[in-house]
Formats: sequence, structure tokens, C-alpha cells
Amino acid sequence: MGSSALAPARTVERCPVSERALLARINRNLAGRGQSLRRCRRDSLSRNALGRHFLLDFRSNRVLEAALDLESWARSAGFLQAYEALSDV
Repeated sequence: MGSSALAPARTVERCPVSERALLARINRNLAGRGQSLRRCRRDSLSRNALGRHFLLDFRSNRVLEAALDLESWARSAGFLQAYEALSDV
């Protein structure tokens, strides 16, 4: 059978990944490099400077990147695949 012009278009559904699961996935990989991706609490005094997510290096005891957009950073670093999406839950 050939493809029909009346066939419904395929919708691409992405597999939801929770923020907690994504952070765990990232931190398992970064642990070998002495780094960790952290999340600031809402009532933290440092939230204005660091943003919601920041990358911390334990060896040099400094913040490597601040105010990260978790989904785009995880995608560019290869932790979130094209068929996955960060869920709101």
C-alpha cells in the first residue's frame, strides 16, 4: 500500500521527563568531573545572582555558569534527547 494524501499527519509526541529526574541524570554524569547542577530555593538570598539553576564546580569551589535555562542547557549538553521534553510536573 502506498501513502495516501488523506492519511493523517503524524504528530510527534515527546516523552515527558520531570525536572527531578533530569537533574539526577545530569548530576550522575557530572559527578565524575567534580561538578554538580544545583537549584536555588525560592527564598534563597542568592537566587537573584545565581538564577534558578546553576553549575557548581567542587574542585575550584566556584560557580561555573549561573542562570541556566535547564531544558535548553540539557539539550545542548546531550542530557535531553530530541524525543524528550521537560515536564511541568
